[in-house]
Amino acid sequence: MSLDRNFSAKARPAWMTTVEQIAGRDLPLAQVSVHPSSDTGASFSIKCAAGRQRFFSADDCCIDRQGGRLTIARDRESEVRVTDKGAGLGKIFLRNMLDIGEALGLRKVDMRAGREDGAWYWSFRGAHLESGPGTVPYGRFVDRVRHNMQALPAPVIAQVEAMLDTPGADLNARLARVPGDVNGKPVGAALLDGTNPTVVFHLDDPAQMEAVRQKLGDVGAAAEAAKLRYASAPAGPGPGVA
Repeated sequence: MSLDRNFSAKARPAWMTTVEQIAGRDLPLAQVSVHPSSDTGASFSIKCAAGRQRFFSADDCCIDRQGGRLTIARDRESEVRVTDKGAGLGKIFLRNMLDIGEALGLRKVDMRAGREDGAWYWSFRGAHLESGPGTVPYGRFVDRVRHNMQALPAPVIAQVEAMLDTPGADLNARLARVPGDVNGKPVGAALLDGTNPTVVFHLDDPAQMEAVRQKLGDVGAAAEAAKLRYASAPAGPGPGVA
């Protein structure tokens, strides 16, 4: 745990302990660092490493209790990195972020989804576009999707055109779930490649959150599998050590 120099351990708000407890839950060998900025704000990071090999990290996440939001990877150069693909670490992490938001009474969890297949991954899990129809970001998103779909088979293009004709902030989630594969990756990932949208999980939207929980599936099973996967792995170095 790291504390901003302007705060003492005695002055540390109790809700930051909640963040510390939930953020790394069920992530193997997780180290969580919380950095308070005020009584209602803090940034935190998560690192999972076996020996000196880091297999999961989430940098520069930020909580603004006054604004009612948790932002994942706030800085443009920050990101959620998963090198152990397919181990369920991403869905465990997302479950934890949603649980933090609910525990603190926040309204939303948001992030800029871009690098690698991030736009597809978070959209597939049920995140919605922050900027809806009629905005410049939405228009750019649609333009990029139209560019990407030209490389896809005609039946897929027709399906995508029908989705584009039904605008909405959930367009990215619908596109992410278009079935099929192309060149070894999901069609949804090909459609959202390079879109780099800011996406949002609205914690106060019951319909969206129900859909998100369904797409997360059995996180408990994923957590148990991850625990067994790293049961004999050595712990990573302490905070601040690469």
